[in-house]
Amino acid sequence: MTADKRILALTAANLALLVLLVYGLFFSPRWGGRGAPDVPLSRVLPLKDLQEISLAGAEKTVLRREGGEWFLLLEGKPFPAELEKVERLLQAAGQARLLGTVTENRELWDRFGVGEEEPRRIVFSSPRGRGELILGDQDAQGRGWYIRFPGTDAVRLLSGSLSFYIDRNQA
Repeated sequence: MTADKRILALTAANLALLVLLVYGLFFSPRWGGRGAPDVPLSRVLPLKDLQEISLAGAEKTVLRREGGEWFLLLEGKPFPAELEKVERLLQAAGQARLLGTVTENRELWDRFGVGEEEPRRIVFSSPRGRGELILGDQDAQGRGWYIRFPGTDAVRLLSGSLSFYIDRNQA
């Protein structure tokens, strides 16, 4: 192979690598697009074998499993929860999906309702650990809710599966 052919082959290989690099930067879920699309919520939160779900905002609501039964704690006192409703909530949480990242700009948090001022938090606790999310506003197209995980900048869109069970005024 002559020197000119080697230079041409190396140039072509470098050009191909550059194209792949640019493609990866612009079309990978992390950098180019809007976050990893369509990820089950159960992949990032401990939803299996839940022992407690708490919704904190202006008021705090806690659902706790004791034995095989679920209780609603009001002012620290347990009251039996309607098992059918709790099961539908757990099923909806298991089916909820993160549809993608909307922004990673902290200055836009308030626009989506996930800012630091009086956040509405949902905490899921199980023997496997504890997971928390900050619940924001509902998406204008009705696809779901804006959420943010504490300690992160990313605002994500959570599928509408849970929106039926979350009364924004109560959470």
